[in-house]
Amino acid sequence: MKKIALNLMLALFILMVATSCSKEVLLEEAPPSSVAPDSKLIVRTVADAGNVQDPSDESKVSYPVCIYVFDKKGVCCKTAEIEEGSTEVSLDLSEGDYSVYAVAGASADKYVLPAQGEAAPSSVVALNPDACHNDLMVASNVVSLVAGGENTLTLSLERKVMMINEIEISNVPQTVKSVSVTIAPLHENLCLDGSYSESVCSYSVALASGSDGSGVWKNAAPVYLLEPASSKATITINMTDQTDKTTSYSYTSVDEMKANYVVNISGTYTAKSGVHLTGTIVGDTWEAVKNITFDFDESSLAGDDPGGGEPSQGIEGPAPELWSVYMDKYFVLKSEETGEGTAVTLMTLFEMVNVVSNEIVSDPDLVDEAIEKSIADLADGTDGITGWRLPNEEEVIYIRDYFGEIRKGLMAADYDMSFDEYYFFQTESGAVSSYMFTKSGEISDELTSGTVLRPVTTLVFK
Repeated sequence: MKKIALNLMLALFILMVATSCSKEVLLEEAPPSSVAPDSKLIVRTVADAGNVQDPSDESKVSYPVCIYVFDKKGVCCKTAEIEEGSTEVSLDLSEGDYSVYAVAGASADKYVLPAQGEAAPSSVVALNPDACHNDLMVASNVVSLVAGGENTLTLSLERKVMMINEIEISNVPQTVKSVSVTIAPLHENLCLDGSYSESVCSYSVALASGSDGSGVWKNAAPVYLLEPASSKATITINMTDQTDKTTSYSYTSVDEMKANYVVNISGTYTAKSGVHLTGTIVGDTWEAVKNITFDFDESSLAGDDPGGGEPSQGIEGPAPELWSVYMDKYFVLKSEETGEGTAVTLMTLFEMVNVVSNEIVSDPDLVDEAIEKSIADLADGTDGITGWRLPNEEEVIYIRDYFGEIRKGLMAADYDMSFDEYYFFQTESGAVSSYMFTKSGEISDELTSGTVLRPVTTLVFK
């Protein structure tokens, strides 16, 4: 009996080992679980009707066109590229719903595109350092694929850049050795989904002088830029003379510059009045052509604008009250209704002494240079407000006549302005002098280190 029981136990043990071994073999030989691609997606791209003057003109598509395909979970499952000369790309995918994004014009020599394993719709298409943008376009759509089916998806590309086509500055003095035009603030990079990244930048276009000595400076070629990050972009003309001194004239545009706009800027330099800048922004759309014009005539130089008080910038919105504080930094010195809106003259709440030294007060050019530098230092951080200058003679007389009300407004904001100090101002002849706000108004041509600087500027609220 013991022998039979022993044999039975041995048989059971052999059976268990055999069964265990057979399971291991089966697991090792089983194929991995996966679903093979069973559908085909053909992606084509065309320029949107708003990007071309002739709908049949397919040359407007920017190449290469980079394709990113995301599944329902937001995972990038396919990438592809349509090269120049090609019209479509074919992708093998499994049945399901997909989001397809296309970025056109993002060539590898200028941009860093997200890798497939890291890509998301919000991924940044980053411009390489020192590179210029191409004619970028984007498109996206959602598509559903069925098993064994073929779907052709045509994406209509939308342009995401504006083109600075032509810049021309005339009557530039012979003493100027370089001219550039800066536009800011601009979006710096584009995302796969067509939105803009949070980073902003500025861009300067260098101009070249003609060989005929006419004083006309132009850009060499058009450039593409992303949209301004603000509805009011600032255009600045920079002129550098033979002594490496750079003088800048700025204009804050009240009109929007947008993607798919062609921008032409022309300006004429006037020695006493600064720069008169005019421009046309043309919306290059199939439906219509939109023209927006802007101009200004202002100077950022002390001693360059005898008239003074000319509106230098346009602001959308209601004007601040007379003798109140604006933006916690500026005092509303004067307010007048004009045909363009309410012209508001602002005065800084802060002032500066030691602007000129005893060594330079007898040299008008050195005085102008010292005042210009001090105004630039005070204007640094003035929220993009430009056109700061010395008060003119009419304005200092106005301050004298309304000094009581002005001082009350300043003191209400915990600031003050003295009766017994001399302040810089600009005479009708353009000379720099000083003024004391007594009842009679004392003018003194003698400038000292104690002469006080309080610059002003004029805005137009529309």
